[in-house]
Amino acid sequence: MYKSPPKNRVRMWSKIIDLRISHMLFLRTCTGCKVAEHCYDAYSKANKILGLVQRTIKHKSPDLMVRLYKSLVRPHLEYSSPVWNPHYRKDKLLLERVQHRFTRLFEDLKNLPYFDRLNKLKLWSLEERRNRADLIELFKMVRGFSSVLLQTYFQLADGRYTRSWPQLETG
Repeated sequence: MYKSPPKNRVRMWSKIIDLRISHMLFLRTCTGCKVAEHCYDAYSKANKILGLVQRTIKHKSPDLMVRLYKSLVRPHLEYSSPVWNPHYRKDKLLLERVQHRFTRLFEDLKNLPYFDRLNKLKLWSLEERRNRADLIELFKMVRGFSSVLLQTYFQLADGRYTRSWPQLETG
C-alpha cells in the first residue's frame, strides 16, 4: 500500500526529499536540491511571462518592451540570485536564453549578434549583472554597510606575504 509522505516532504524519483519553505521570502529551499533546479524554475517562470508579454502587447516599441522586460521578466531571473548563483555554464546559458529570446523580438535587431542586440537595447547580460551585484555586496561588506561581516568570507592578509611569497626585507 502506497503511503504519501508528510507535507514537508516530497517523493521524487523514488526518494523522499525534505522541503523547507520560507513563506516570508517565497523562496523554495530544500536539502538536497541543486542549483540547476532553481535555475530551471526561474527560467520557466520568466519564459512564461515573456510569452504573455509577447502575446498581449500589440505595439512593440523597443522602449516599451524593454520597460516591460525589466519590470516583469528580469526580476524572476534575478530574484535571490546571490543565494543560488549558478556556477555551471549550462545553468548560466539557460537563464541567458530568456534574455536572448527577448532581444530577438525586434525585427531590426534579429540579424545582429546577441551582444550587439544587448548594446542597442542598453541591457547588460545577466552574468554581468550578477557579477555587479556580487561586487556591490562586497563593497557593502568592506565599508560596514552590510550586516554580514567581511571576515565571515574573507581573511585579510597581514602584510607579511603577497601572492604567497614573503616580502623582501629592505634594510
